[in-house]
Amino acid sequence: MPDGRVGEIFLNAAHRDQFMDHLIRDIGVLISYCLQSGCDFERIREGMTRDAHGSAQGIAGAALDALAGFLAEASVDGATP
Repeated sequence: MPDGRVGEIFLNAAHRDQFMDHLIRDIGVLISYCLQSGCDFERIREGMTRDAHGSAQGIAGAALDALAGFLAEASVDGATP
């Protein structure tokens, strides 16, 4: 986004044109629309299903956690995410 916030996330499965690939791509589109509509990244991330230790239990949560880790590393390194 112009203000530096994350505005899109692209997801896909290993095998194209399979049910899971379609599902995973749709998850990425939905998350992107939420972010572009002003939903807070951390709030979306916190809303994902997690186990008792806080680990993501689904594809969306795992992707958002991975992106959060990348953004944290980028900010530590002084890069602009």
